[in-house]
Amino acid sequence: MASNLISFSSDLISDACPTRLDIIRSLADPQRLCFPPELREAVATLSDLKFEQVNGCPREMFLVMGNVIEYAKAHAMGKMATTEYERHLNICRNEFYSWRLRTDRYPNDDPRWPAVAEAFRHACILHTSRLLDVTEPAEAPIIQNSVTAILDSLAEIPADCRLIELVVMPLFMAGADALSPYARHYVLLRFDHIRAHGGVSNHMSISLLKSVWDGRGRQRKNDSSNIPWIWFTRDAGSERQHDYLII
Repeated sequence: MASNLISFSSDLISDACPTRLDIIRSLADPQRLCFPPELREAVATLSDLKFEQVNGCPREMFLVMGNVIEYAKAHAMGKMATTEYERHLNICRNEFYSWRLRTDRYPNDDPRWPAVAEAFRHACILHTSRLLDVTEPAEAPIIQNSVTAILDSLAEIPADCRLIELVVMPLFMAGADALSPYARHYVLLRFDHIRAHGGVSNHMSISLLKSVWDGRGRQRKNDSSNIPWIWFTRDAGSERQHDYLII
């Protein structure tokens, strides 16, 4: 490990943002993942508690999610067989299910950190489930259980709390599979709170969600097939994908 650290930029190791953004941009297309696992491990190991304070996502989950995307990239590039890929992702999903926040990982004394961690935990579960089966209907219990858990966790974070700025990714993931008008309205309300608190509009995230919701609204009544949000990250009639950052 030490020899690997020497080759990495000290700026990258001291600042977790590039590695976090690398994972976020790879959610739509795992083949976009750039940084190696060794760098993510170095960032998580050497960062102080500012890692969670800046990123929201606990570092243990950050590392597991990096592995998930790494496996998805290998599978998409034909370097990993489907059976091996599914086995790895199921192991990672079980890690997410069993993970619990350690009290010594709170960056400060704000009592809402467990809610932030829980929202990220279920966002990771939800995305891993989608990678395992992108066709899974949004109505499936394994999908809706995570959607509900994310929204319930976010309900514990007041609109004037700074932590609301950290949960855009879980909010987006829940919104992409939110089915009821009430749940969708709540997702948009929370985006309003994020904008009011931090001044960031998250226009692209909201636009993607509305495209998914409109697509589901056009489905026939007996059609429960999934409409993945990644469909709307490409130009119509083209395979070129926009570099969406759903944060």
